[in-house]
Amino acid sequence: MHSSLISDEWESEMHLSPSDQLVNFLPHGEEHSQHFRQLGYSSVAGSNSFVELERVMRCTGPPTPPSQPCTEALLLISRLPPKNIMDELIATFFSDVNWHYFIVEKFYFNDLLVRWYCTETSQLTYLSSYEFSQELRYFPSLLFEVVALSLQFLPPGAPAWGFFGDEASLSQKYSDMGVELLELLGVQGTALTAVQASLLRASWLKNLGRGIDAWRSLGNAIRLSQELGLHRQQVFQQSSSDSVEKSLGSFWYNEYKKRMWINLYSWDSLMALVLGRPMMISNFDCDIQLPIDCDIPDIPFKTVPVIPSNNLGNRPTSLSASLVRYFISTKVHRIRELRLDTPHPKDYAMVAVLHQEALSILDGTKPVLRHQNPDTSWDAQHAYLPQQREELLTVVYTFLTALHRPHISTHVQSLRAVLQAGIVVLDSQQRLFDLTSTHHYMLCHLSFYTVDVAILLLVVSALHPQQMLEVTGNIHRAIQQAIVRLSRMAPVNPTASSGLDVIQRCYRRLQESCAFSLPADAIPAHSASTGVQLQDICGALSHEQLNFQDWESPESRSSPGNRTQNFSTTDGSATTHYFDQSYWLQQIDGIYSAANHASDLDTILEAGRD
Repeated sequence: MHSSLISDEWESEMHLSPSDQLVNFLPHGEEHSQHFRQLGYSSVAGSNSFVELERVMRCTGPPTPPSQPCTEALLLISRLPPKNIMDELIATFFSDVNWHYFIVEKFYFNDLLVRWYCTETSQLTYLSSYEFSQELRYFPSLLFEVVALSLQFLPPGAPAWGFFGDEASLSQKYSDMGVELLELLGVQGTALTAVQASLLRASWLKNLGRGIDAWRSLGNAIRLSQELGLHRQQVFQQSSSDSVEKSLGSFWYNEYKKRMWINLYSWDSLMALVLGRPMMISNFDCDIQLPIDCDIPDIPFKTVPVIPSNNLGNRPTSLSASLVRYFISTKVHRIRELRLDTPHPKDYAMVAVLHQEALSILDGTKPVLRHQNPDTSWDAQHAYLPQQREELLTVVYTFLTALHRPHISTHVQSLRAVLQAGIVVLDSQQRLFDLTSTHHYMLCHLSFYTVDVAILLLVVSALHPQQMLEVTGNIHRAIQQAIVRLSRMAPVNPTASSGLDVIQRCYRRLQESCAFSLPADAIPAHSASTGVQLQDICGALSHEQLNFQDWESPESRSSPGNRTQNFSTTDGSATTHYFDQSYWLQQIDGIYSAANHASDLDTILEAGRD
């Protein structure tokens, strides 16, 4: 028996599993049994014997990783919620969060979960012993990010809030601990769970309006995945000594890794498109083949892959929406390759070609995902499908606005395309909002696309009033709806809050210049009317107003459940890391610059950037 329970001497960490180290590191005694039960080791629930706890934690523990976690890492791991709370949060994650991108596959997550809790000892069919130890090594980091995202969308009144004392700010604390744990564990061979933890962190950051931080976290996930070789096609070879179960297990896990890669590829391309940043993935480095458009089976090591028939091929899968985003993302690479993101490309005709190709991708989606005349027969079984249709429509038409944006002042075709695509995006965002529960109002894609396109439409309309006459009514209606829904989301959605004021100011100016009439109830009562010129919007958002210390972050406001949040930035991030007013100011500046109107704003904009 290990001596740690009966003496003050510690055994060498190099000979102990992570569970062993945790038992030895934390204080000993009967009074700590409850603490260990709260760590989630349900096998000891109801036991008052610390010796029994030691036995359960030591038996069938996970294989020893190449390098053991340090004591600081073990202390962080001990701060995860108890198992009953974890179970509730994990259920929330898979029901309310994961379906947006299917970053985590439930089968593989649960398989690691039960092994991490030492309640499953059977041999894995899809990982070697070394790979398994690596995945378990980084698995707690993934758990922290799952907890953080679940807390962002946990419904009011959920039992777990009782455990957390209704303190919604814990979401940030858990996500930050996940990052800290990744740093403490280091990168030693890495693992898919580390990639997922970084990508979920990016998703969490986006919901807080921390766009540039999210982009950097995505970059970390991409680099880790490249170390794993996810961007390269793996040659699947069955050894004569391999069992059928092992071969099938390896095949499906390889499919899982492919899905992870196309998620990263799509995130990289689409974030680069909307943020105007370079892409971190080059097509020249990738030769991965697309995964099969089907669900990962419930028992992978006993399921033979087959190509879906026409009827089965029309059913929704966890991959279907990701493939649409992936195909659109390949067009983003074409934009960059052809330099169509500059005002004067060599071959403007390719803009029309990519425009049509994007619409073809949308038209070619499965009937269950297409926006026009969708097959709704699966909606009862997959409640997220109506939202997924709108999200894909928004992505495709946001791509079209970005495709045409650099050319609005030189080609009337692009100007009209931006106006029409922008209206489609705002209408789709309204329908998506109507489908969304109030405790999901923090979702970044509910606000970012709205603010980005609304500002684009307003500034373009002010610059080219004659060209917008035929769509004036639709723009007027879409902007009004955008202001109303952003106002409803602003208390919990940082991007909605920061964009709302800019849109209101732009819209007031457009009203005056275009003789728009605005119903009294279309804009919230707290919104003051202003008669400033559009250029004065930038001046009104003065340096003092944009100072981070004076900016009231929506992270400090109440959650959908009326809980006080305090998500103050802990990493010293500059204001420009946020989708805040300064970010939207830069977008206005960019639109004017593209329209050769930058000189009109130079003095004011420089004052705002000081």
